[in-house]
Amino acid sequence: MIRSKLAAVATAGAMVLGGVIAGAGTASASPRDTADAAGPTSAGDCLYVLNTSGYRTTAARADACNIGASDVLGAVQICQIRLWNTEVGEYVARVACNAASD
Repeated sequence: MIRSKLAAVATAGAMVLGGVIAGAGTASASPRDTADAAGPTSAGDCLYVLNTSGYRTTAARADACNIGASDVLGAVQICQIRLWNTEVGEYVARVACNAASD
């Protein structure tokens, strides 16, 4: 999850140094890198949004993110409702569940 995000930044070849953007070379993403970014890390992306928004990972929140990443009809809405039930704010729940479904 985080590795694939860091790899995407490194692959883009840009580094931010003191507010200045400098090219750091170019590289192309391998098919494996792009598959990992769109694959089973979706529930992890949901948890990443929650964690970086100040919400701890709990079993109920992990379950909600797993549902959001599934192919179940209405998965994003079910994910949001379950996160709301664990006292996650509406906006953060929406962003997290959308991250899970991507």
